[in-house]
Amino acid sequence: MRAVTLSSIFFIMVIGLLSACMGGSPTPQDHYYRLAAVTAATNAAISLPYTEIGVPPATADGLYRDRPILFVDSHAPLELQQYHYYHWHTAPANLIQDQLIDWLQKHITNSRIQRLDPGEQSTLMLQTRIVHFERSLSDKGIGVLVELEMSLQQRHRLLHKQIYRQNIAVHGDTMHDTVQAFGVALTDIYARFLHNIRN
Repeated sequence: MRAVTLSSIFFIMVIGLLSACMGGSPTPQDHYYRLAAVTAATNAAISLPYTEIGVPPATADGLYRDRPILFVDSHAPLELQQYHYYHWHTAPANLIQDQLIDWLQKHITNSRIQRLDPGEQSTLMLQTRIVHFERSLSDKGIGVLVELEMSLQQRHRLLHKQIYRQNIAVHGDTMHDTVQAFGVALTDIYARFLHNIRN
């Protein structure tokens, strides 16, 4: 009888400790991020010799296809890691497609920008492949690295293809600051791409 009583007391104590631990540590909350809205061109929008430009979702491999925000620590530069509670609100391939279309519509005057679904074709296509899209952590601070391969094809004839890389420092240590920096890096890349194809 005494053995039963001691085991019962021990069981109650364990349950009590577990309850206290669970109650004392609130469950972490997931956070979902989207890119800031694109602003209109500060200079006059430009004209291109194309009636229509089709923009499919960006392509990506491996972890770049997933929604968690990725990071690389400079102390382990070969390891690409995922944050557990910080996510993009949609896959980066769609995130970049949405922002790129919005940016082009505000910076090009005479070309219709057409959203394409995966596998859909148009006469002129602007295709994007994600090479790098991550937060970087180092002793010098926080940064973001964005690298995109952008190509322009007309009836399967390659007009332009180049890899664009942008690595910028983040002013602030919050994830919100980092997401704003991703937006800046992407729009800088779009501006360089547009400069190249207009010349």
